[in-house]
Amino acid sequence: MTAAPAHIGPIASFPPHFFLENLAVRADGSILVTVLNHKQLWYVPAPDGGRPVTPVLVHTFDGCAMGIVETEPAAGFGGIGNGRLLIPQSVAETLRAAQANDLRDVLRGASNSKSTYASLTVRASAASKVASIEKSIKDMGFAAFSLLDATKNLTLIFTIFDSLLAIFGSLALAVATLGIVNTLVMAILERRREIGVLKALGAADRDVKRLFFAEAGVMGLLGGIVGVVFGWMIGRAVTIGTNIYLKQQNLPTTDIFSVPWWLAILAIVFAVIVSLVAGLYPASRAARLNPVEALRYE
Repeated sequence: MTAAPAHIGPIASFPPHFFLENLAVRADGSILVTVLNHKQLWYVPAPDGGRPVTPVLVHTFDGCAMGIVETEPAAGFGGIGNGRLLIPQSVAETLRAAQANDLRDVLRGASNSKSTYASLTVRASAASKVASIEKSIKDMGFAAFSLLDATKNLTLIFTIFDSLLAIFGSLALAVATLGIVNTLVMAILERRREIGVLKALGAADRDVKRLFFAEAGVMGLLGGIVGVVFGWMIGRAVTIGTNIYLKQQNLPTTDIFSVPWWLAILAIVFAVIVSLVAGLYPASRAARLNPVEALRYE
């Protein structure tokens, strides 16, 4: 099976002697193109069914348009306007455009022929370099502001929230450990005769210790599995309920809770380890029981 040959044809026609340069294809299929020798910017609509379209003259510049760059919209002074003009710094200095700090200089009675700027925008090549760049600018004696400054309070709030969750988790872990210890100690009291019989039949202390140690591990294993399943069900219920609300508000859905398989296995293993640690004292206590006294226990 062979693929059909691609069709190549004209999409727009320009007047003769037009030197086209710097083509930028937009998301909707339209094209922005500069005409270098005429210092113009043209707009070519998206192709209509393979038929050529008519280009539209957008703007004629006083100087040469050296290229087309993609940049985010930027509000002008006072929030008015959403466009940017990118020109060389040397050209900008010769234009001597009015700026906000010029008005402050006039009110202060200062006369300075040197070009000054109200602010400068510094773009970092990576988000990890923002903090170091901001520190370097502040060390030079300039005031600097970045999104990291705006998120510091949020970071503090989430840090406090994480600490509270860690405290509650530690309390829950301590209560669970004491519960396991109490359960095994009560099992020893209820099974003293059974322990005495085992020792009378030749069971060593380490055998009794292993028996209760194994029981503690099984308790941790079952508790870990039930806890993971129960937590996953709660997370899914919250996610489904939230997504239903987001759909009603015409907002995109998202996964609020996610439990990867490695986290589930790690939680079960952690539960088993905690149970084994909690079972050390009851297992040692059961191993130290005197078989004669254990057989007399009623």
